[in-house]
Amino acid sequence: GDLAWAAADQRARGFLLGATAGRTTLNGEGLQHEDGHSHILSSAIPNCISYDPTYGYELAVIIHDGLRRMVEKQDNVYYYLTLLNENYAMPGLTPGTEEQIIKGMYLCKPGPKAKAKGKDLRVQLMGSGTILREAIAAQTLLATDWGIASDVWSCPSFNELARDGQNAERHNLLNPTAEPMVPFVARQLAGHEGPVVASTDYMKNYAEQIRPYIPRDRVFKVLGTDGFGRSDFRSKLREHFEINRHYIVIAALKSLADEGALPAAKVAEAIKKYGIKVNWIRNDSTDIIQRVQAEFRAGQIQADIYDGISGAALFKRDGMVQKWLPDAAKIMPKDYVDQDGYWIAASPYIHSFSYNTD
Repeated sequence: GDLAWAAADQRARGFLLGATAGRTTLNGEGLQHEDGHSHILSSAIPNCISYDPTYGYELAVIIHDGLRRMVEKQDNVYYYLTLLNENYAMPGLTPGTEEQIIKGMYLCKPGPKAKAKGKDLRVQLMGSGTILREAIAAQTLLATDWGIASDVWSCPSFNELARDGQNAERHNLLNPTAEPMVPFVARQLAGHEGPVVASTDYMKNYAEQIRPYIPRDRVFKVLGTDGFGRSDFRSKLREHFEINRHYIVIAALKSLADEGALPAAKVAEAIKKYGIKVNWIRNDSTDIIQRVQAEFRAGQIQADIYDGISGAALFKRDGMVQKWLPDAAKIMPKDYVDQDGYWIAASPYIHSFSYNTD
């Protein structure tokens, strides 16, 4: 980080290449150092232009434009490009998409044309880097398993999309009587119906940057690799971080359900079909307690199991939990078993006032 800022301060020019970037790409690296955050860090450096390309032609277009800016135009910028170490087919460039690649978003794999506007269920899938290929696989699953059409957008730079949106906001703020400037994201999605799902190999904040610039009437769901890294096969890591094709499909179905276009039961059916067995939330006690209490008041408790200490007494007091004692309760000291038969202690906590008399 310090060296990246030093390059910015010195007005360095050139290409910085992240050779094995993405939290699920180099799966044997030190767990806490797997990269799910570098594009978030690079977004803070004003003269750092960063991209997460998937295909060779995207990289070629970006490098060509970078040389034009840094050599021909003498712009004081430098480029951060994340590359991959997976083997997969490289399609050719679709002529006319070069400028859209540079801006950060282009239609990579359109779905079938709708028979009539608003008649067919449709979603928009966004991805970058290695996870774009999961979005393409999700497009096939949506069509074959659920009869839902989708368009796949390659987004080589959510950072550039966010900066474009911020520029549009600033222009509209300072030119209230002029024709409003429309962010590039909104212009791209304008002719394509349906909720939007973005999945990347980076933390959710990376794609979340563009939420303000998604058309207002759209549901927007973001999948990302928040949390510590792990050592496992790529497919297992993408399942663990909930960014693979199955989670993209589920997010798409849930988005349609949120819009009232699909029964929620279809989402549950997909969860069962793809073998997703556990929904879990890891958070601090206060947030978890408040969430469960809010769900209880709304009559829509989502949780089946609560693993914690702070909320247990509150949930019991409010009639939010059922009794459950394992067989081990019979051999536990009675002081470690809830007298009403709701739980046993997993570990004792001893509190005392202690001080040094020396």
